[in-house]
Amino acid sequence: MKFPRPHFELLRRHFRTDPASAHLCSSGHLGGAPSAAETSATRMSEALVLALGLITDRASVLRLATGADGTAPLLGDYGYRTNLCTHGLARGAADLAYFLQEHWGQPLSFERLTEPPPTIIDTTGLIAFLTIDGVKAQGHVDVWDGTQCLGRPYWPARKILYWKLD
Repeated sequence: MKFPRPHFELLRRHFRTDPASAHLCSSGHLGGAPSAAETSATRMSEALVLALGLITDRASVLRLATGADGTAPLLGDYGYRTNLCTHGLARGAADLAYFLQEHWGQPLSFERLTEPPPTIIDTTGLIAFLTIDGVKAQGHVDVWDGTQCLGRPYWPARKILYWKLD
Protein backbone atom coordinates (compact mmCIF):
# COMPACT_ATOMS: atom_id res chain seq x y z
CA MET A 1 0.00 0.00 0.00
CA LYS A 2 1.44 3.37 -1.05
CA PHE A 3 1.64 6.26 1.40
CA PRO A 4 -0.32 9.08 -0.30
CA ARG A 5 0.88 12.63 -0.83
CA PRO A 6 -1.11 15.19 1.14
CA HIS A 7 -2.35 18.47 -0.22
CA PHE A 8 0.13 21.21 0.57
CA GLU A 9 -2.32 23.43 2.46
CA LEU A 10 -3.30 20.58 4.77
CA LEU A 11 0.35 19.73 5.49
CA ARG A 12 1.18 23.38 6.14
CA ARG A 13 -1.79 23.72 8.49
CA HIS A 14 -0.69 20.72 10.58
CA PHE A 15 3.10 21.19 10.61
CA ARG A 16 4.44 22.66 13.84
CA THR A 17 7.78 24.46 13.78
CA ASP A 18 8.42 24.51 17.54
CA PRO A 19 10.86 21.68 18.43
CA ALA A 20 9.20 21.37 21.84
CA SER A 21 5.88 20.44 20.16
CA ALA A 22 7.23 17.02 19.13
CA HIS A 23 5.52 13.85 20.27
CA LEU A 24 7.09 13.18 23.68
CA CYS A 25 7.74 9.44 23.52
CA SER A 26 10.00 9.86 20.52
CA SER A 27 11.97 12.95 21.44
CA GLY A 28 14.00 11.26 24.16
CA HIS A 29 15.66 14.51 25.18
CA LEU A 30 16.79 14.48 28.75
CA GLY A 31 19.36 17.27 28.70
CA GLY A 32 17.76 20.53 27.69
CA ALA A 33 15.51 21.66 24.91
CA PRO A 34 15.54 19.65 21.66
CA SER A 35 16.72 21.26 18.43
CA ALA A 36 14.62 21.68 15.30
CA ALA A 37 16.60 18.97 13.53
CA GLU A 38 16.25 16.49 16.40
CA THR A 39 12.45 16.60 16.37
CA SER A 40 11.62 17.43 12.74
CA ALA A 41 10.87 13.86 11.61
CA THR A 42 8.42 13.36 14.45
CA ARG A 43 6.75 16.73 13.84
CA MET A 44 6.58 16.11 10.07
CA SER A 45 5.24 12.56 10.34
CA GLU A 46 2.59 13.81 12.75
CA ALA A 47 1.64 16.56 10.28
CA LEU A 48 1.53 14.03 7.43
CA VAL A 49 -0.82 11.62 9.21
CA LEU A 50 -3.07 14.52 10.27
CA ALA A 51 -3.11 16.00 6.74
CA LEU A 52 -4.04 12.61 5.30
CA GLY A 53 -6.79 12.02 7.88
CA LEU A 54 -5.10 8.93 9.36
CA ILE A 55 -5.73 10.48 12.78
CA THR A 56 -8.22 13.18 13.69
CA ASP A 57 -6.14 15.07 16.24
CA ARG A 58 -2.77 14.95 18.00
CA ALA A 59 -4.25 13.43 21.16
CA SER A 60 -5.32 10.33 19.22
CA VAL A 61 -1.63 9.43 18.69
CA LEU A 62 -1.38 8.60 22.38
CA ARG A 63 -4.14 6.01 22.07
CA LEU A 64 -2.11 4.06 19.52
CA ALA A 65 0.56 1.57 20.48
CA THR A 66 2.72 -1.12 18.97
CA GLY A 67 0.72 -4.16 17.98
CA ALA A 68 1.26 -7.63 19.41
CA ASP A 69 3.21 -8.56 16.27
CA GLY A 70 5.73 -5.76 16.92
CA THR A 71 4.53 -3.50 14.15
CA ALA A 72 3.64 0.11 14.79
CA PRO A 73 0.47 1.76 13.42
CA LEU A 74 0.33 4.92 11.26
CA LEU A 75 3.53 4.90 9.17
CA GLY A 76 4.07 1.27 10.14
CA ASP A 77 0.87 0.39 8.27
CA TYR A 78 2.67 1.56 5.09
CA GLY A 79 5.77 -0.56 5.58
CA TYR A 80 7.87 1.95 7.52
CA ARG A 81 9.90 -0.25 9.84
CA THR A 82 12.97 1.86 10.69
CA ASN A 83 13.21 4.14 13.69
CA LEU A 84 9.51 4.54 14.54
CA CYS A 85 8.18 5.36 17.98
CA THR A 86 5.72 2.82 19.38
CA HIS A 87 2.85 5.01 18.19
CA GLY A 88 3.97 4.91 14.54
CA LEU A 89 5.68 8.29 14.12
CA ALA A 90 9.11 8.75 12.54
CA ARG A 91 12.16 9.60 14.62
CA GLY A 92 14.83 10.15 11.93
CA ALA A 93 14.76 12.72 9.12
CA ALA A 94 16.80 10.58 6.69
CA ASP A 95 14.69 7.51 7.45
CA LEU A 96 11.52 9.52 6.77
CA ALA A 97 12.96 11.02 3.57
CA TYR A 98 13.89 7.61 2.15
CA PHE A 99 10.48 6.22 3.13
CA LEU A 100 8.85 9.09 1.21
CA GLN A 101 11.14 8.47 -1.76
CA GLU A 102 10.00 4.85 -1.83
CA HIS A 103 6.34 5.92 -1.83
CA TRP A 104 6.34 9.24 -3.68
CA GLY A 105 9.16 8.63 -6.15
CA GLN A 106 12.41 10.41 -6.89
CA PRO A 107 12.58 13.92 -5.44
CA LEU A 108 14.61 16.78 -6.82
CA SER A 109 18.05 16.35 -5.30
CA PHE A 110 20.68 18.99 -4.50
CA GLU A 111 24.00 19.09 -2.67
CA ARG A 112 25.62 21.72 -0.45
CA LEU A 113 23.61 24.75 -1.49
CA THR A 114 23.98 28.15 0.13
CA GLU A 115 20.47 29.29 -0.83
CA PRO A 116 17.26 27.85 -2.27
CA PRO A 117 17.65 26.50 -5.81
CA PRO A 118 15.67 28.41 -8.48
CA THR A 119 13.80 25.22 -9.45
CA ILE A 120 11.82 25.19 -6.18
CA ILE A 121 11.04 28.90 -5.96
CA ASP A 122 7.30 29.49 -6.41
CA THR A 123 6.49 25.81 -5.80
CA THR A 124 5.27 24.23 -2.57
CA GLY A 125 6.38 21.00 -1.01
CA LEU A 126 8.28 19.00 1.54
CA ILE A 127 12.05 19.45 1.86
CA ALA A 128 14.63 17.26 3.60
CA PHE A 129 18.11 18.45 4.58
CA LEU A 130 20.28 15.38 5.19
CA THR A 131 23.73 15.10 6.81
CA ILE A 132 24.10 18.59 8.22
CA ASP A 133 27.55 19.59 9.41
CA GLY A 134 27.57 20.23 13.15
CA VAL A 135 24.15 18.60 13.75
CA LYS A 136 23.99 15.20 15.47
CA ALA A 137 20.55 14.32 14.07
CA GLN A 138 20.10 12.52 10.72
CA GLY A 139 18.88 15.75 9.18
CA HIS A 140 15.86 18.02 9.15
CA VAL A 141 12.54 17.89 7.28
CA ASP A 142 10.40 20.95 6.76
CA VAL A 143 7.60 22.47 4.72
CA TRP A 144 8.61 24.71 1.78
CA ASP A 145 6.04 27.44 1.06
CA GLY A 146 7.45 28.64 -2.28
CA THR A 147 9.95 31.13 -0.89
CA GLN A 148 11.14 29.71 2.45
CA CYS A 149 10.88 26.91 4.99
CA LEU A 150 8.18 27.27 7.61
CA GLY A 151 10.79 26.24 10.17
CA ARG A 152 14.55 26.37 9.80
CA PRO A 153 16.49 25.76 6.56
CA TYR A 154 19.87 24.01 6.55
CA TRP A 155 21.20 24.94 3.09
CA PRO A 156 24.74 23.76 3.55
CA ALA A 157 23.46 20.20 4.11
CA ARG A 158 25.33 17.58 2.15
CA LYS A 159 22.10 16.40 0.50
CA ILE A 160 18.77 18.16 0.02
CA LEU A 161 15.66 16.36 -1.24
CA TYR A 162 12.50 18.12 -2.40
CA TRP A 163 9.03 16.80 -3.27
CA LYS A 164 6.53 19.17 -4.85
CA LEU A 165 3.07 19.16 -3.26
CA ASP A 166 0.00 20.74 -4.81
